[in-house]
Amino acid sequence: MKKVFIAIIIVFVTEIMMGQNPMNDPLANYELEVDTISSVNTQASEMSPFFIDDKLCFSSVREDYMGKNRLYRKNKAFYDIYDVDLDDEGLIKGTRVLLPGFGEEIHEGPASYCKATQELFVSISNVVTPDELRRPIPIDNMLMKLVIMKYNGSEWEITEELPFNDNKHNYSHPAISSDGNTLVFASNMEGHDAQGRMDLYMSVRKGGTWSAPVNLGANINTEGDDVFPVFINDNILTFSSDGRDEKQGGLDIYYTAFPQMEDVFNMGENINSANDDFGLVFYDNEKVGYFSSNREGAESDDLYLVTLDKQYLRFLLVIDAKSKEPIAEAQLYHNNTVYKNSDAKGKVLLEKQLEGDLLVTKEGYINSKLVLEDAPQAMVNGVGFDTVLLYQLEKTYVLENINYDYDKWNISAESELELNKIISIMEENSDMNIELGSHTDCRGSALYNMELSQKRSDSVVKYLVENGISRDRITAKAYGETQLINKCADGVDCTEAEHRVNRRTEFEFVE
Repeated sequence: MKKVFIAIIIVFVTEIMMGQNPMNDPLANYELEVDTISSVNTQASEMSPFFIDDKLCFSSVREDYMGKNRLYRKNKAFYDIYDVDLDDEGLIKGTRVLLPGFGEEIHEGPASYCKATQELFVSISNVVTPDELRRPIPIDNMLMKLVIMKYNGSEWEITEELPFNDNKHNYSHPAISSDGNTLVFASNMEGHDAQGRMDLYMSVRKGGTWSAPVNLGANINTEGDDVFPVFINDNILTFSSDGRDEKQGGLDIYYTAFPQMEDVFNMGENINSANDDFGLVFYDNEKVGYFSSNREGAESDDLYLVTLDKQYLRFLLVIDAKSKEPIAEAQLYHNNTVYKNSDAKGKVLLEKQLEGDLLVTKEGYINSKLVLEDAPQAMVNGVGFDTVLLYQLEKTYVLENINYDYDKWNISAESELELNKIISIMEENSDMNIELGSHTDCRGSALYNMELSQKRSDSVVKYLVENGISRDRITAKAYGETQLINKCADGVDCTEAEHRVNRRTEFEFVE
């Protein structure tokens, strides 16, 4: 039984709403490589790196205790803050030294520095000395609070305590925005829409006053620990969690676009290990970063160097030509071999070295071919995009731009563009034949218009055959003025534009 499929080819510009990143993934176009750092890591724990100008700072057990087992066991829960110089590339040079104003017998860190306000936001413990940690008071009862410090010319000193600190909960792991007015931190406070053991919260400073903490919500927080937040250029928030299904083990590092926080992305296996990974920061040049991990090979928590390489990204978007909606699970073939399927958003990541043609298929749609050029069709935020429009198998197939000048039958340049689409479809759908019919407006005699429409059909057939379509796959008909599609019949006053609509060629694909 013959099946007739009708489709409408529409020329349009597909607009894709983008956020911070075309795929809503703010780090999608970076490859990350991880290396160990021998110059600052010790047998003890080094954790939570952050930057103060051209220095890398981090928390670590005091070196005085290392190698002295009794002192080390007694003091290993009490960290001080150290710094080390960085070169112009953000790489470590020199040796670590104690940051002036730190080194008291309390726990100090993690911390976060705001260059704009020259404030240092620091977690410190409510336990003054290690001697206070004696039975029956367990070490877990050492609580953390958040303070603000400023440099007084010789050392850092506390200038303010955050108003929501209390003696019942931990307030720790500060991350401060570049303007110093948005603070994200971790806490196990009760209520406040708490999701799990440790949640991430936000407080905003307005008029010098800090707001009550607001839970970042279920998109970010889980039933486990969500901790160690860090701002990257204010528009990315990294943090660590052990409560997500896709974790690779222990604490994994995740990131999200801020302040939207709609999608959360795992940093992947280059960063995350089977153990704890946390505290990822990037240097201002966005070429290097640092994070903490107790992965295999580390003596405790160690610092690791991350090298960022901005990779080439090119995506294919598969779009429904009529609805402009993405098409999921479209099949792609490269060199007659199954290549990839489009995802739920209609996108496919193309490898940089990919060359040649891609055949795109989907059940219920007409096949389409994409010829990969050296450059993508469009660039958005440094990411390349090619778009393939798939046309559903419907009842009528009208090629809208096959119109003619009055009393003419030659193929115009704009018509060639449309006919090339028909040629491409027929090349990729060899089981389809085509029936075409040409039409005129009402002006002139009925006999003349029938002859004119036949010439128009013949000119289309000639173009298709000259471009490789077998003549026996084409049936051409002439309708003259018998199938007008608007009011412009004999005796009706119409504009030239209205008459032009009737001068057209329509197609039906026949399987």
